[in-house]
Amino acid sequence: NTMTYNTAISACEEGGRWETALQYFSVMKETEVECNAVSFGAVISACKMGGRWEKAVQLCSIMIQSRLELDTVTCSTAVSACGNFGEWEQAVQLLNLMASGDMHLDSITFSAAIGSAEDAGEEEQ
Repeated sequence: NTMTYNTAISACEEGGRWETALQYFSVMKETEVECNAVSFGAVISACKMGGRWEKAVQLCSIMIQSRLELDTVTCSTAVSACGNFGEWEQAVQLLNLMASGDMHLDSITFSAAIGSAEDAGEEEQ
């Protein structure tokens, strides 16, 4: 069930096992177990921890397009994942996607985006 998979994905996230987290998430979808906001949030965080910013952005985009309840922490995690790897343009695109999806953007999300731009600026110097 969803809670069992979410627990397993969260454990993978905490253990730095982003590949396994993605595998559990894929199995959920294949077996038609409901993927909820907690599922997405945990796997997005696992991707961020594993340096897979592209996958974090992709998953966040899927959440927005699916009209799942998207919280600030999950979005900020994806935006921050972009920043950690100097992908500030992706962070801005994600912000635009969130805004177009009528998501409430707050100081946490904007701080993550600003941090992304700052991180990118430090890398260029």
